[in-house]
Amino acid sequence: MVDFQNRVASTSPLALGYNVTTFTRTAIDSPALAAAEKRLDARYVRIPIGMRGGRVTSGASGGPITLDGPSLIRWYQERGTRVLVVLAGATNDVDVRTGDVARLLRMMSSAGVDLHKLEISSPNEPNNQKLTLEESIALATRCSDEARQVVPGKRLWGPAWTWYNRNALRKFASAMGDRLDGIDFHHYAMGVTSLPTAEALAQTPTWGKEISEVRQDLKALSLPDRVSASELNFSWRFEDGTPPDGKNRRFFTAVNTVWCASVVGHILMAGGSAAVYGNQNGALGVFTEDPAASPMPAFLGLAAWTGAGFFSHFGDAFFEVHNAAPPNIEAFAVSNVAGGRNVVLINKSEMEDAVVDFSVVGLSPRSVAVWQSSPEMPTLPPRRLAGGSLRETRLPRMSVTTVVIS
Repeated sequence: MVDFQNRVASTSPLALGYNVTTFTRTAIDSPALAAAEKRLDARYVRIPIGMRGGRVTSGASGGPITLDGPSLIRWYQERGTRVLVVLAGATNDVDVRTGDVARLLRMMSSAGVDLHKLEISSPNEPNNQKLTLEESIALATRCSDEARQVVPGKRLWGPAWTWYNRNALRKFASAMGDRLDGIDFHHYAMGVTSLPTAEALAQTPTWGKEISEVRQDLKALSLPDRVSASELNFSWRFEDGTPPDGKNRRFFTAVNTVWCASVVGHILMAGGSAAVYGNQNGALGVFTEDPAASPMPAFLGLAAWTGAGFFSHFGDAFFEVHNAAPPNIEAFAVSNVAGGRNVVLINKSEMEDAVVDFSVVGLSPRSVAVWQSSPEMPTLPPRRLAGGSLRETRLPRMSVTTVVIS
């Protein structure tokens, strides 16, 4: 049963998106990628930006210094997308030269970027660059000082930690104090070693638990309880040792769709933000890197929440679900931006289909539409099932279904 009278958590339509890697094409130089990103309708992007070669450009390690950073940011801002810029150094993630943050922000402002709407983050993965926590805090503080020269009172996200470490995140937040806009960290399901599919899928609630823990710590410090898993994916590399040949080909299957949809649900319901890495990133991408920028299986995992133009994007409230379904079935009930409700149903089983019935309280449905991913063809758009109903909805193995109630 879904109780739409009992709101259990708050979220935002701007809480879900992806990292713009900048390594290949971007929305300002690829009409196909621009159209694909518009279609998906994810409303949060995270972009690495730095001062390189005297210009505001890609801050990604090895990224192109020809990218027009302000134009890319404006493209997203003009569409109402929430943009988080990750400050980068001159040659790597952390070697930010004195004065560069202030210079970068002034140049972006002159180029038409709305700095008041723009969110900024301290440099990416400082612990991966061998910086200590204390050095990371000092770097973030210097970036904050320079940002406030341009935008008084501007706050920073951080520390963009390479993995979840509650103690480090708490210490960073405490040290930053009123400079802090939010805490973010990265969490990939695997990469150092490969996990079996069932184990990886069983761990998806962990992301929500981590978000909740950090929010509790921020509240205890009387700081904004904004938290983001700002890089996430099924693995942080394709060649991660997955049998039989060491390559994680599950990126190209419905496993990735199901994993992505589940992790997103747990993060959003915990009140956090989620950003897949990244929009184009080889096997790890939301879109292919070829000129067509076609959907990858992760696209379908995000589309279960955004609607991707097929149905209404999720809204700002989660509702109570009394789940009597089999253990491999997850259910999330959320408002949508059209004033209706979406119920996202995820079948994590590798072998068994399921059939679910559910009733609703606090809502008199005028119409019901059921949209479903395909386990066999995980890059096809979700298809609308005939005869949409709350009764006897079949959930194929490794599938994601969104029931849209008007």
